[in-house]
Amino acid sequence: MRRAQRRRSENLQPWAASWVKVAVVIDDDSRNRLTDVLAACRACGFEVDIALMRIGVLIGSVRAANLERLQATPGVAAVEQERHVQLHSGDTRPA
Repeated sequence: MRRAQRRRSENLQPWAASWVKVAVVIDDDSRNRLTDVLAACRACGFEVDIALMRIGVLIGSVRAANLERLQATPGVAAVEQERHVQLHSGDTRPA
């Protein structure tokens, strides 16, 4: 079973922890050891979807319970959670 399918099926179970989509930014001093930082992120439960190695950004998912652990990983400058934006349709100008 693919990881994305497994995560979706786990989320259907009441005891399954929720997954959070994140972008992990690697600090400038750790760019030369990006594979080591990636391995440390994976050890925190981070599942990589896209690795933008040239700019030092990893896109993927982590269980919400492991988010703080991922943020504290040596070599990680920041972890940004996916944001949901909802735009309202229709005219919002006052009458």
